Amino acid sequence: AARQVVISNTHDSSFNLGTNQPPLILGDSRNLSLGPYNTYYDLLEQHLEEAGVAREPQAWSQPEVAVISENGAAVTCQLPPEQFLPFVVPFRRDPKVANTTMSNPFPVPEPYAQAVEDNVRSVAEIRKKVKQANLGDPERHELQNCIQVHFKDWLASTGNLRQIYDLAMLEREADMQARAPSESSQETG
Repeated sequence: AARQVVISNTHDSSFNLGTNQPPLILGDSRNLSLGPYNTYYDLLEQHLEEAGVAREPQAWSQPEVAVISENGAAVTCQLPPEQFLPFVVPFRRDPKVANTTMSNPFPVPEPYAQAVEDNVRSVAEIRKKVKQANLGDPERHELQNCIQVHFKDWLASTGNLRQIYDLAMLEREADMQARAPSESSQETG
């Protein structure tokens, strides 16, 4: 989310934007996908207010393109609704923070909201079927292994495996930093 988004010299990328001004596309940019904002975290609404970003109007779908495509190909396209997914920010909720943001504060166009509902419904149906299958421990273990193998294959084939490793590293670093003050106070105490 930002008051103004400028994308320059960027290829094959997706952006989920919360912006009141049309995104500006510059330079050698191509094959960009633009979609509505798709995340939240505890202090998002406070940060939006401090930055002067309003919930509406939303201009993510009206880019101003200052790019000359060499082959006449489209520089941007709207993210297909079926590819729209919520992005989970891996922060631990702070119970001491009042007025926390509990959902995406930006309006999500109906086709995108419907796609998310459809995905949630599909996952719920799969969970229900697995539960109704009354699998024993060996079968449940085999199913979990099969899902994990396919998930790892998907992570590797889509290039998302690195992001998982990066998130794991961030979590380890945060845990180490959280423990460091308590360990140093024990040493001095």
